[in-house]
This record gives sequence, C-alpha cells and structure tokens, in this order.
Amino acid sequence: MNNKHVLVITGCDEAMHSVLDLTIPSKLRYTQKHGYDFNVLRSFRSFPHIGVDAKNPIGLGFARTIHVFQMLEHYDVVMWIDGDSVITNDNFTIDDFINDQHTIYFSYDWPVAMDGSTGHVGFSGGNFIIKSTEHVEELYSTFIEYSKHFLNDHGADQTCLNVIHNNTPLRKHYGLLEHKYLNAVPEFITRTSVWQADPNRTGPNRRFSIPSPWNKDCFLAHLTGCNTADRIDLLQNEFKDYL
Repeated sequence: MNNKHVLVITGCDEAMHSVLDLTIPSKLRYTQKHGYDFNVLRSFRSFPHIGVDAKNPIGLGFARTIHVFQMLEHYDVVMWIDGDSVITNDNFTIDDFINDQHTIYFSYDWPVAMDGSTGHVGFSGGNFIIKSTEHVEELYSTFIEYSKHFLNDHGADQTCLNVIHNNTPLRKHYGLLEHKYLNAVPEFITRTSVWQADPNRTGPNRRFSIPSPWNKDCFLAHLTGCNTADRIDLLQNEFKDYL
C-alpha cells in the first residue's frame, strides 16, 4: 500500500492531562517529520449505537480502541499512542510496523516470568496500530461483541483483545511486535512508588521482570503502571531531551 493516509492519535482522560501535555511535542515532531495527520483526545464520547451512553459508561481503553476502528473510515492506517508514552526515536516510519499479512498490531507486554517458564504474558493494549484491510470489519464486530462482558472495566480492553487472539481464528490477523516498537518500558520505572509497592514487580520475591527495557533506539518509552506524579518526574528528569 503506497502513499498511505496515516493518522496518529494520542490522548487520555482528565486525570493524566498533565502527563499528556509533556508527551505531545514528541508525537507532533514525529507526525510532522513523516507527513502523518495528528489528533489529540482529552475526553471520550459515548457510543450509544453499541449500548454505551452516559448511563452505561465505557472504560477508557475500550473508548480509544473503538475510536481507532471508526477512524479507519477516513484513513488507511491509524496508530494510537497512549498519553503516558513519549516518542524517543522518530526515525521509524509506519512501514517499520506493518506488513501485508496483518490488520492489527501490538507489542508484547512488559513482563516475563522470572524463571522464564511462561515466556511473554501476552501483548500490551496501550499502544497499537490498525490497518484498513478486508478483515477489519470482522475484527471490529468481534471486539464489540467480546467487550460487552466487561465494557466498564477500565483496563479490560487489553484482556479482551488478548482473548480474541488466543481463542479465535482472528489471531492470524494480529501482528505481534517486539517491545522496542510499541511497548518499551524503561528499567528505571521500577523505582517509582507504585512499582515499589508491588512485590510481584520488585524485591527479592518478585515474579516478573522487564525482558527488553527501553533504550534510546526504541520507538517510544511507555511509562506504564505508575501514578501521574511519578510519570511527570520521569519525563522531566529522564526524558527531558524528548519533551
């Protein structure tokens, strides 16, 4: 697909606007460099046509995924980048992520078991790409159908997408990428308060480790699993060169 019409979207709800404001410049530079359209969402509307409205609120993760699917009416490729992700290597083009075989793209989630026995625990739903193909409508309708079980769960969109991948023939339309593309988590995030409070993540009895920590060659750094104050601290001190 030559001359792709590409949209990059970022956003978050009000609780993390201060983080979003710090990461927007890196995304704007990226889209301007490659000639992609750019959009910022600071709130998420209802979707009454699928039974989601003000009386039946939708989790943020589901809202962003539905929005990306819907924007494919106007674009060949749509990339979602979370508000807590900062682009650190803008040399990647959309063709570095996508291919002719797949429709939806994710990177592996950050953890692996300490003993290595389980490998990757699945993929992350924080940053993803959807390409307009003949299979996108089936993926979208399946996502909506499966999501009805936990629409109000803030983070269950990732679980929903992993369940579809693991339990349906649609898995063949998924492109799973290494961490450096869409989910590079920096090692120093482990010093933040939320991570330090979780014995599964830190300490002598931790169950998980970060297998491929962020480095400057990665497309982005995903500041996942910490609070707003810690994210701001990391951005201003560890990623100030990218703001």
